[in-house]
Amino acid sequence: MQESLIVLDVLYDWRLVLFSVVVAIVGSYVALEINTRLTILHSSKNQFLWMGIGAVTMGVSIWSMHFIAMSAFQLYVPLTYNWWLTAFSVLPAIIAAFTAFFVLHRLKLRALTILAAGLFIGFGIVAMHYSGMHAVTFAGVVTHSPALVVTASTVAVVVSFAALLLFSLTKNIRSIPVRALVASVMGLAIASMHYTGMAGTDFCLPTGMSSIIQPEPVSSTNVFGAATLFTAGTIFVAVQFILYSENRWFNRMTFTDAATGLANRRQLEGLSAAALQRFGVACALEINDMKDWSLNYGYAAADRLTKQAAEALEKKLPLQAELYKTEENRFTVFLPSAPKEAMRESIAELAQPIQAELPESNQIMELTFSAGAACAVDKKPLAELLKELDHALRTSLRTKRDIVFYDEDAAEQVREERIIQELRHAITEETLEAYYQVKVDLQTMRSEKVEALARWTHPELGMISPGEFIPAAERAGLIVPLTEYMLHRVCRQLLEWDQSSVPVREAALNLSPVHFQAVGANKRIQDIVSGYGLDPGRIELEITETAMMRNLETAVAQMEDLRAFGFRLALDDFGTGLSSLTYLQQLPVHTLKIDRSFISRLTRSPEDQAIVKLMIDFAATTGLHVVCEGIESREELLALKLMGCQDGQGFLFQRPVPASEITIRYDLDLTS
Repeated sequence: MQESLIVLDVLYDWRLVLFSVVVAIVGSYVALEINTRLTILHSSKNQFLWMGIGAVTMGVSIWSMHFIAMSAFQLYVPLTYNWWLTAFSVLPAIIAAFTAFFVLHRLKLRALTILAAGLFIGFGIVAMHYSGMHAVTFAGVVTHSPALVVTASTVAVVVSFAALLLFSLTKNIRSIPVRALVASVMGLAIASMHYTGMAGTDFCLPTGMSSIIQPEPVSSTNVFGAATLFTAGTIFVAVQFILYSENRWFNRMTFTDAATGLANRRQLEGLSAAALQRFGVACALEINDMKDWSLNYGYAAADRLTKQAAEALEKKLPLQAELYKTEENRFTVFLPSAPKEAMRESIAELAQPIQAELPESNQIMELTFSAGAACAVDKKPLAELLKELDHALRTSLRTKRDIVFYDEDAAEQVREERIIQELRHAITEETLEAYYQVKVDLQTMRSEKVEALARWTHPELGMISPGEFIPAAERAGLIVPLTEYMLHRVCRQLLEWDQSSVPVREAALNLSPVHFQAVGANKRIQDIVSGYGLDPGRIELEITETAMMRNLETAVAQMEDLRAFGFRLALDDFGTGLSSLTYLQQLPVHTLKIDRSFISRLTRSPEDQAIVKLMIDFAATTGLHVVCEGIESREELLALKLMGCQDGQGFLFQRPVPASEITIRYDLDLTS
């Protein structure tokens, strides 16, 4: 006759129950942190490393929760553990957690994929639970309620689906309270599976062994200590890994150029005075025509060409030299002290053209450099050295000389200083002139709009190009006063045209990127227009596309303020910057000005023709006005008319002229 069984009473230490839930929540939170960081990784090697760390952390947390909960579970008989089975039982939990990360970050999230993954993960958690239970040994037998086993398994699968969903929804969320809430939900859900399974588990003794029943519950402190120590160590290692990686990412994002992997300008600016003394000369190298490479082949291709240029320069660096990527297409090199002729030879070698392969076409391109150099051994501050380098490089670009040394460029330095000084007087004494270039309606061939342009004829220096005095004004902090001066001239001219019945209803004016950095600049130009009693809608402010990218959020806020006041806003040189159509919807503009670089190739390049047509159609769809710059031939004009372009501007109609010389109507024969 089979001996009857005694079902043992069960007690729980609720402090340990609570602690087991806390462990599950903390493990879930760390896993969520790792999941968030996985979204920004692109390297497969790095992704698998992070998935492994996340899987171990999550798996060990689930495993530890189970065994801490088993420590909270108390019988009136001793319990022992098979430590080999106890250690083995963590593997299903780790494999299940790794599956979750793999599905989220390496597979396309489809319903069937999530279904299969949820089932696999759920059964992995069930396997961990019951293999852990199998590691428990005592004098009696363990029985399981089939209904509650099924219930616990169902809870595990549901928890797995919920975990996949929560991980997917929160992988781009940085809010700590939100992640803490999600981790709490996950931790409670994981714990619920364990306690549901335990509710259907009975520990029984044959009646003949009742003598081993103790008068007080027996605690399993050994498994509690082991599980706590193991999970604390695992979470500590995971957190340290996150912090270490965060620090590496921060340093990489802050001090490393993304395209080339070289140290960037911010790292260069951290050079100490002592570090500078190791070098004899500094050199700025700029890749020529990189803007054209970007326009013709795209910015991704330009980045790869730049990377090849960086690799070529690194191979040519002398020992103890340092190379930095400081601008979009500019490198700065510090060369160790050596005889002057040797340093010149090193710079000349670095400035030699290099061969680069155009990505995806196997076409070999020749990249050439302009170079500016300055002496670095006379204990000058780094800021002054960089200013000298910039000046020498600009002179190289302007004069088309391959290499310019700052100490050989004294005449250019004196000229710029004089231009800045004289420009202050010209603004104060109102000797700068306002010229106007017409914008022609391509359908009616009439002009009711103009663009105002600053022109400066110096009594001694002669005509000074805007390409020279406007950058000088920006560097010297004079561009905002210059803009305000030109706005006064434009407002007065519009009122004069009104009195003389000249049908010019709108004038455009360029805004420098510096405007958006100047405190109160918007208020000052608004006050100027209000002071003349002029409708601000008659003033269009032109802003370059690349200027927007310097600080998009600040620029958009400033533009919204100008638009709310009533100004019209135009995006100048459209298509040449980094934003293109991607950021355009964020900009509160009325008009797109398509850059002349597209128009000049319009009749020779089907690709440019297609791009211009795309821009015009895009503007029409979004309700924006279009102006095409740089129209110089009848063929270009006819092509743009057929594309539906609204306004045109260029030498075909009229060069910039004084206000008294503008022409309102144009009769151009488009048949020849």
